[in-house]
Amino acid sequence: MKKKVGVNVYAKINFTLNVGKKTGNLHEIDSLVSSINVYDTIFVSDRLDGKINLAFDSDVFVAPQENTVIKAIKALRDDFGDFGVDVTVKKNIPFCAGMGGSSADAAGVIAALSELFDFEKRYINYAKVCKKTGSDVLYMLSGGYARISGTGEKVEKLPYDGTFTGVAVTSTGVETKDVYKKFDEVGGDLPTDNNSGFSQNMRLGNMLMKAACEINPQICACAAELEREGLTPNMTGSGSTVYAFTQDAREIAKKLTAKGLRTFAFETLPYGIEFL
Repeated sequence: MKKKVGVNVYAKINFTLNVGKKTGNLHEIDSLVSSINVYDTIFVSDRLDGKINLAFDSDVFVAPQENTVIKAIKALRDDFGDFGVDVTVKKNIPFCAGMGGSSADAAGVIAALSELFDFEKRYINYAKVCKKTGSDVLYMLSGGYARISGTGEKVEKLPYDGTFTGVAVTSTGVETKDVYKKFDEVGGDLPTDNNSGFSQNMRLGNMLMKAACEINPQICACAAELEREGLTPNMTGSGSTVYAFTQDAREIAKKLTAKGLRTFAFETLPYGIEFL
């Protein structure tokens, strides 16, 4: 058995996000997503005392009952017993930004622990573990280009040979649950009409953007900055990150950063996790 396993786990962006009826506490969605080259780094190692020790390199506190990494470990323990583990997470994916940071960390831990303890040889049920952990976790395990539906548990991998490059701007984070609650009050724009596949000419859209902007007007202000650069902005997830595709991503990111905005250039990736 290996003593330590490390992974880079990549953020995602939503090209489209249509929101449907509420099922229990969750809304049904239909979304085209892709991994992008912004990532968290996770290391796991075995502990002989059976304890879970989790350390982040940031000072953002997440209560244990809400922490997706802890949820993922407990879901694995349900199937494989009370193993002990040290987990360190180096954060680069922004918090509460609509880029799947918490789901990415959970997926990274599941993949790393599966490698560390050879769970695949013991017939790990990834779908079952991910369902116990969070909505986007199953997608984050594979990443790449995909269509997500249901409440996040249905993942259809889609082919695409190209790479999208873009520039993203993130503002003060918003909580997903707050955005969906506001969406139930105010609704959203009309859904995008085609989620069948990826193309350079596809029409972007996010039904949660109206609700997110009501909670955090900075989101619309950041979108306006992208429009001033002649771009067509879209929001990923429940916010707060807005982005636009452009071949001049680095130049525009540098320009907007000089204005004091938290900006970065990115490109899409065909995978979601990379072992180190």
